[in-house]
Amino acid sequence: MRNYFNLEEITTARKISAAVINISGRQRMLSQRTAFFCMRLVGSQNGVERAKLRGNLLEAIELMEKSHRDLINTDSSINLVSPPSATVKALYFEAPLYLDKQVRQYIDRIKALLQVPDAETQAGKSPSAVYCRSCWRRITRSF
Repeated sequence: MRNYFNLEEITTARKISAAVINISGRQRMLSQRTAFFCMRLVGSQNGVERAKLRGNLLEAIELMEKSHRDLINTDSSINLVSPPSATVKALYFEAPLYLDKQVRQYIDRIKALLQVPDAETQAGKSPSAVYCRSCWRRITRSF
């Protein structure tokens, strides 16, 4: 009987690890996708295309925000029953990375870009548009 409980704990730990790995991979994809949508939004001369890009961008950034909350909160919808490890907490909440702060700032800047009037977005001169371009350069350099 004791072996059964150990096996159950191992199975649960594997499921949690798989969920965290999947969500983390999705976060990477969403960061790339949102940066791509931002660049397309800022560079597009077509009002219909910009409207569609705004919708795509909003959908992607909302999923990124939800996924971020799921990764750092144990009471989230993905049912992570154990809190993040000390190592993971350090990555998110301590120097030198402060990853939580960086992700939240990125999400806030994307949301700010979505609030910029269409004419300013098209000109690409808003602080949020400039920020998006710098993010795009960093992401494309990582490949």
